[in-house]
Amino acid sequence: MKLASHYQSIVSSAAAIAKECYNNQESISKMEAKSKDIIDGLQNHFYIKVPFVGDFSAGKSTLLNTLMDNTLLPTDVLPTTAVSYELYHSETEKLAIFHDGKLKETTTLDRINSLSVVPGDIVKVYVNNAFVKEQNERGIVPVDMPGIDSGIEAHNNAILNYIQEGTFFILVSPAPAGTLRGTTLRFADELKKYNLDMAVIVSKADQAAENGLQNTIDLVTNLAKQNIGANVKVGVTSSAEKKVQDVLDILNGIDAEKFLTKKYSLEVINFINTVISELQLQIRVLATDKSTYGQKIAELEAQKETSLANLRSSDTTAQAVNSSAEDILDDVREAIIANSAHLANTMMTSPNGDVINSELLNVIRPVLHNSFKRELTEYQEAIGDCLIDFSDKVNEILQDKDNPLLKEINKIIDKNLTQEVMDGAINKGFDKLLERFQQLSVGKFGEVLKAIIPIIKPLLTILIQKIPEFINSLFGKGKEKKLAEIQQVLTNELVGKIVESLREPVEQMLEEQRREAYSQLEAIIDNEAAKYDESIRKMQEEKQADEAAKKAKIQSLLAKVAELQQLAKTI
Repeated sequence: MKLASHYQSIVSSAAAIAKECYNNQESISKMEAKSKDIIDGLQNHFYIKVPFVGDFSAGKSTLLNTLMDNTLLPTDVLPTTAVSYELYHSETEKLAIFHDGKLKETTTLDRINSLSVVPGDIVKVYVNNAFVKEQNERGIVPVDMPGIDSGIEAHNNAILNYIQEGTFFILVSPAPAGTLRGTTLRFADELKKYNLDMAVIVSKADQAAENGLQNTIDLVTNLAKQNIGANVKVGVTSSAEKKVQDVLDILNGIDAEKFLTKKYSLEVINFINTVISELQLQIRVLATDKSTYGQKIAELEAQKETSLANLRSSDTTAQAVNSSAEDILDDVREAIIANSAHLANTMMTSPNGDVINSELLNVIRPVLHNSFKRELTEYQEAIGDCLIDFSDKVNEILQDKDNPLLKEINKIIDKNLTQEVMDGAINKGFDKLLERFQQLSVGKFGEVLKAIIPIIKPLLTILIQKIPEFINSLFGKGKEKKLAEIQQVLTNELVGKIVESLREPVEQMLEEQRREAYSQLEAIIDNEAAKYDESIRKMQEEKQADEAAKKAKIQSLLAKVAELQQLAKTI
C-alpha cells in the first residue's frame, strides 16, 4: 500500500535526522533498532486479515478459489486436519507453515493438499494471483478458515488467532441450509463481544431449494439484522455459476486504510516525538550552565532511584493478584449463570459432551478475554503514574531558574512533549502486551481453555446421564419446568467446579502479565534516565564552546526539530 510506503519514508527521514544530530552512539543504536522495528512492521504486517468462516462444507474454500479463478485451496479436507490458509501475493510462489507462531516448514505450492498439519497451524500461501494482489494492495489478507463446527479446537483457533488481526469477518452460510445455522449465529454473537465487524454471504445459491432462494435470502437477512446489527451487509454467491460480485463488494467496502492509519500512525508519530524529545534535551543541556552538569547527573540518578522505589510501591498497593483473579472468576460465574437456560436447553436437546463443552467455551472465552484486558488495564494505570511523575521531576532538574538563555529556549520548545513520549512508550508497550495476550491460541489462554475440557467432561457426563431421570420424574410437567430443573442442577453442580478449575491458571496468567508490564515500566525509567545522563556527560566531555557557537548549535537543532514537526504533519 502507498500508505505503508509513506510511513516508511517518514520514519526513515526522522531516523536520518536523529543519526545526524544525536550526540552519543548508544542513543543512535537504540533509535536505529526502533526505526528498523517500525519499518519491518510496515513492510510485513501492514494488513488486516479477513477470515471467511462458516460451518464445515459451507463453501468457503470453493468461494475463495472462484475469486482467485483457480482451484488452489483444498476443498475436501477432514475436519480434524483443517487449518487456516492466509493468502499473500508473491511472484515467488510457496507455502510457509506456522505452528504456535513459529515457522515450521517452507515448501512448494503444489504440496498444499499433502501438508503435515495439525489444528491451530497457519499456512501462509504466497501466490501470484490478480485477486490476491488487488486485495493485498488494499491492505487486506483473505483467510480461509476451518469449519467452526469442526470441533472445539478448530473453533477456538477460529476465534483466538484472529480477534486481534481480523477486524472484519465474512460469515459464509450455504443456501441449501435455508437459514443461518445456530453455530454461525453463536459465532457472530461472540464476535460482537470483541467489537468486531462482520458481513454474511449466502453461498451455493445454485443449490437452493426450487423457488426457495429468495425466501432463504430474506430469512438470512432478517436473522443477520436481528442478531448482528441493522446495517449488516448480506450478499449472495454461487461458485458454480461464478457469481461472486456481492463478496467483492463487501471486500471493497472494508476501509482497511482507515484501520491501518489508526493502528500505525500513532506509532510513527511517537517515533518522531521521541527524536524531537532527544533533540530538545540536547538543546536544554546546551543552554544550561556547564558548572551544574555534575549536580544534575547526581540529581537524575537520585530521581531514578526514587521513581523505581515509587514503582515498587505502586505495584505493592495495586489490587492483589488473587483479588483481581476473583473479579475475573466472578465474571465467568455470572456469565455461565446468565446463560444457564441456553446450556440446559442444549443438554436436554443435544445431550452430547462435545456439543455442551463447545457451548460452555462459547460463554467462557469472551468473558475471560475481556475481563483479563480490563484487569491488566487497571494494573497498568495503577503503576503508570510513577513514570509521569518521573518525567515531571526530570524536567524540573533540567531547569536553571536564573538562566536567560534557557528561559528563552523553554518558550520555544514543547515542555509537554516528554510526557507525550512517556505516554506513547507506556501505551505502545501495553499494546504489545495486549497483542501477545490476544494471540491466545499459542499461549497460556489457549492452554487454559483446553484444560477446562477434561475437568468438566466427567461432570457433564454425570449430568447428561441424569437428564432422562429428570425428564421421567417431571412427567406431565411442561418443557419450561423440565428445563428449570436441569438448569438448577447445572448451576449447583457445575459452575463452582468450573470456576475453581480456572483459579490457578488465571492467577498464574495475571502474575505473568503483571510482571511483564512492571518490567516494561522499569525499563522505560532506566532507559530515560540513561539517556539524560549520557547526553549531559557527552556535553561535559566536550570543550567549552563560546557563546556564539553554542547559540548556533541550538539554532541548528531547533531547525531540525521544526523539520521533524513538518514530517509529523504529513502523517
